Amino acid sequence: MQELFSMIHSLEKPQVKILRSYLTYMSVRKDKSNRYLQLLDLLLAGKKTCPSDEECARRLYGQAAGESLDKLKRRLRAKIMDVLTMDININRKDSMDEVDNASARVRKKLLQFQVLYRLQGNLPYNKQLLEDVITESKKFEIYEPLVSALGYRKYFSGFCRGLSDFKRINKEIAFYEYANIAVKRANDLYYQLMMWDSFSKEQNIERKQDFISKCILELKKDFQYTKSASIGYYLKFMEMAYFDNYKEYASAHSAGLELLNFVRSNRAICRKQRIGVLLGNLGHYNIYLGKYHEAALDFQNAQQYFPSGSANIPVSREMELNAWFLANDIPKAEETAATLLKSPVQSQGDFRMAKYRYYYANVLFRKGDHKGALKELSRRFEISRDKAGWEVGVRVLTILCNIELQRFDEAALLAENLRKHTERWGKSEMRQRDKLIVRLLGMYAQKGFLKDGLPASFYAGLEQLAGGDKKYAWEPLTPELIPFHEWIMGRLNLRQVVRKAAEAKRLPAKRNKRELVPVV
Repeated sequence: MQELFSMIHSLEKPQVKILRSYLTYMSVRKDKSNRYLQLLDLLLAGKKTCPSDEECARRLYGQAAGESLDKLKRRLRAKIMDVLTMDININRKDSMDEVDNASARVRKKLLQFQVLYRLQGNLPYNKQLLEDVITESKKFEIYEPLVSALGYRKYFSGFCRGLSDFKRINKEIAFYEYANIAVKRANDLYYQLMMWDSFSKEQNIERKQDFISKCILELKKDFQYTKSASIGYYLKFMEMAYFDNYKEYASAHSAGLELLNFVRSNRAICRKQRIGVLLGNLGHYNIYLGKYHEAALDFQNAQQYFPSGSANIPVSREMELNAWFLANDIPKAEETAATLLKSPVQSQGDFRMAKYRYYYANVLFRKGDHKGALKELSRRFEISRDKAGWEVGVRVLTILCNIELQRFDEAALLAENLRKHTERWGKSEMRQRDKLIVRLLGMYAQKGFLKDGLPASFYAGLEQLAGGDKKYAWEPLTPELIPFHEWIMGRLNLRQVVRKAAEAKRLPAKRNKRELVPVV
C-alpha cells in the first residue's frame, strides 16, 4: 500500500482531478460503491501516514485484506499510469520540460501509428502520424523513435519511388544511428567524470585532467560531425570541468556562463534541472572569486528551477547560506539557516541537519550571541563522526565561544582536548591549516589567552594562516566558516604585529588576494 500511497501523493492537484474524472466516467458503476474512488479518497485522506492493507480492507470490504484488495491496488495503479500518459497531462507546460513533453508525444504517436498501421494499413492519416514523429524527433534530437520512424518511411518510399530513395533514407538512418550512439557515449563520459570524485580515493589532478582532455577531443569530433546540441552540451560541460579541475575559477565561470546560454538557446537540451545546476555552478565559482553577493543570488535563482521535492533545493540553500555568511549579510544568512532548520529530518538525514545547526551556531557567533552559539554547539552533533573535518570545526568554534565569554579555564581545557584529538586523528585527512590552528590555540591558552608574552612562532604561524600557501590558506566552503586568523587578529589587533614578525624573519608577508576583515 505504501507504494500506491506515495504515487498518489506525488500527483499534483490537476492530475488528481483528472484521475478522479477518469475513474468516474470510465467505470461501469457511477455510484458511491466505485471501489477505485473509495480507495483513492482513503489514501488521499492520510496526509502523512499510509493506512495499512488491513485498515483499507475493513473500510472497503468489511473484512480482512485478501486477493480482492490486491487486484484493486494493481488496477488503480494501472489507471493512474493511464492518466499520466494522457495528452492533457503530457502537454501541460508546468509538468515537464518542453523536450520531455516532446519525447512523450513522439513515442505515443509512434505507438499510435504502429497500432493503426497493423489494423488499417498505410492510410493517409497513418502517414501523417509518421511524418509528425520524424519532424518533432529531429527538432528535439529524440533519436530512437526517429530511427524507427525513418525505417517505416524507407520501406514506404522505396516501394513507391524506387531504390534511390530507399538508399537515401538508409544513409539518413545511419547518420541518426551514429548520433544516437554518440549522445549515449557523451552521456557516459559525463557520468564517468561525476564518479571520478565520488569513487577515486587518490585525487590525481593530472590524471583527471588527462581524462577530461581526451573527452573534449572525442566530443569535439562528434559535435562537428553531428551538430547535435546534446553532444555540444556535454562538450561545453567538459570544457568547464577542465578549468574547474585546475581551480581556474574565472575561466570556469566564463565557460559555465557560455554553457548556460547554450542550454537556454537550444530547445533540444533546455531543461529546468540543467539550468538550475548550471546556476549553482556559477554560484560556486563566484564564491571562490570572492563575489559572495552574486553567488547568493545565483543559488536563489537556481532553486526556482528545481521541483519542489528535489534534493537539489536544500543543497542549493546550504550554498546560499554560505554565500550570505561570507558576504557578511548576517540577517539573510540567519533567515536561510532558519529555513533549512525547518526541513523535515526524514528527508534530510541527521548528518545534514547537524550541518544546518552548525551553520546557525556560526551565524549566532557572528552576531555576537556567543551564549546562543555555545548552546547550539553543546548539543549532540552527527557531523562529529567526521573526526578530521567537521568535528574539528565544531571544537574550534566552541573554544572561540568560551574565549569570547571569558570562560578561559573551560577554553584552555577544550584546547588541550583538541590537541589530543589532533594527535589521534591528525595522521588521517586533517588539513595542515587545522593542525596549525590547534597549535596556535595551545600557545594562546598557555599565555592565559592574553596578548602579552606570545612567542614569535605564534606570529609566524598566524602569518602562514593569513598567507597564500595553499596548505595553510583559508578556503571557503569548509567547516571553518569564520577564518581563525581574522578572528584573532581582530580580537588582539595583531595585524601590524604579524607584519613586523615577518619582517624580522626577513620573510615577505604573503596575503590572500582578498582584504582581511577582522571579525569582532
